Amino acid sequence: MKTPQWIGVIDVNLALLGIHLRDLTLEVGPSLDVLAVPFCADTWRQREHGLAPAVHLGAMLSSSESRLGARGTVHTAYMPGIAWSGISISAAVEGVYRF
Repeated sequence: MKTPQWIGVIDVNLALLGIHLRDLTLEVGPSLDVLAVPFCADTWRQREHGLAPAVHLGAMLSSSESRLGARGTVHTAYMPGIAWSGISISAAVEGVYRF
């Protein structure tokens, strides 16, 4: 039985700047992602490792009257490679509960 190998972005290293505007918090910053992508589709054993420059954008909406809020983020990375290069885009929408 084969064990699955890690494919894709392994680690995200962010440096964020946040701006708080009343009930809205915006965040933006650069990132340097660590990646591992398959080099050969037949065996999946050869992988290319490297660093990918990226940018991170996020927003959180919260009310001063409620502990509930919502948060959305978009993370875009350019993955340079020997076999291929491409762009990775990930997005997330979350519910937030503040203590």
